[in-house]
Amino acid sequence: MTAPTPPTNPLTFTMPANDVAVNAVFEPLDELYTITVQTEGLGVVLGAPATAYAGTTVNMLALPLWPIASVDHWEVNGVNIGKTLVHSFVVAGNTTVKVVFK
Repeated sequence: MTAPTPPTNPLTFTMPANDVAVNAVFEPLDELYTITVQTEGLGVVLGAPATAYAGTTVNMLALPLWPIASVDHWEVNGVNIGKTLVHSFVVAGNTTVKVVFK
């Protein structure tokens, strides 16, 4: 007996009179990674989940305490990636994101 293509969930079939072997093949879920957010100075970061699955797009917004602060730069895993209010990335592993406000 062969499964229908594509397989359905749940898979049903009519049991024949003889013995049969049924094998299930499972695919692993994407890995769940930790997103650590840090700030330095007067401001907050919005939209950052604590965890996300591999392949997920994460969008974050830096909100400086206006008018006395502004975004100086973002760092991802210790690397300065520039000065913007919004940062987006695709999760590929544990990630530390830091926003430095001045």
